[in-house]
Amino acid sequence: MSSVKIKAIIIFSGILVMCCSNPEATSSVKTEIYFGLSTSTGEPIPLEDWEVFKEKNVEEILSGYTEILGNGFWSDDEGVKHHEKSVTLIYLHENTTSENLKIDSLISLYKTEFEQHSVLKVQYPVEMEFK
Repeated sequence: MSSVKIKAIIIFSGILVMCCSNPEATSSVKTEIYFGLSTSTGEPIPLEDWEVFKEKNVEEILSGYTEILGNGFWSDDEGVKHHEKSVTLIYLHENTTSENLKIDSLISLYKTEFEQHSVLKVQYPVEMEFK
């Protein structure tokens, strides 16, 4: 193989790596955020309190979302089983640092306001288009 071909392959490979490893790439992501509706002491969080939080924070931070009410189940570190009401937000967005920081700030606000140990965030790449 000629040195020109080898150089071309190396340059092309480098371009591919740069394109694929850019954290600011504008690929689309589906983020699911699972908010438990009970405090760390097990007290239920009234839906009215969730609605106030949503209007004050979620609607200001996210540009659009789908909200699903549900029933959650989980086991803690000691194996104690817990059932609680939950809200799942589905948020489709570009995979940028600023979008991810908005989501993380929303989670942090919720944890502080409602005494949560954790909030589950699930993200995966998606292809999407409006038709």
